[in-house]
Amino acid sequence: MKFLRYPLLTIVVLILIIIFPEKVLAQKKEHVLDFQNRTLLHIQYDATPNSFVVGWIIANPQLYGNNNINGLLGIGFRGQKWWFETMIQRQWGQKGDKVLANNRFNYDFGGKASLYLEVAPFLNEEDSGSVYDMIVFEKRVWRKLSLGIETENVHKKERDSLGLGPRISVPLGPAGNFKASLSLAYQFRPGETDPLRFYLIFGRQFQ
Repeated sequence: MKFLRYPLLTIVVLILIIIFPEKVLAQKKEHVLDFQNRTLLHIQYDATPNSFVVGWIIANPQLYGNNNINGLLGIGFRGQKWWFETMIQRQWGQKGDKVLANNRFNYDFGGKASLYLEVAPFLNEEDSGSVYDMIVFEKRVWRKLSLGIETENVHKKERDSLGLGPRISVPLGPAGNFKASLSLAYQFRPGETDPLRFYLIFGRQFQ
């Protein structure tokens, strides 16, 4: 069967079939869907051929959630198909400020797929013991269009906040001296408002 040639698409469809009816029946909640935008600026400044200084600026406007903006600064290392960054993250938000030790890893499977991992323990006292993580896997399915899955979670002492859902991405080409890409993701979050999120990512590497 041709459909079996696309296991990632099969998984995404199964997630929608299993979880979406629950959300349709949950209309008694105040907000079932939160429209969000996550705009990211990613800068790498080469120190050596395999290491660099890295910075991120991330804006998270949300319709119902916690609007926030983030600044990250640290160092990174790269190989032929991967990069790793370790940084201090400061978040300014409507519900209070946060400080995290942010670590990010990206691996490129020869342009056919990619894997992104992020782990960030909270350093501020009120969130001590909590850990944020995000995993994104994408596979190119048609020309430059990629289909994937993302999970975004906050592990807390009292109750974890968990999210999982499908994602679609496409590069936008150069924007001045920056590379730009656009992604759309929907996360199913049990007991919470589901985000429908647009990612707009700008990146540049200085040598």
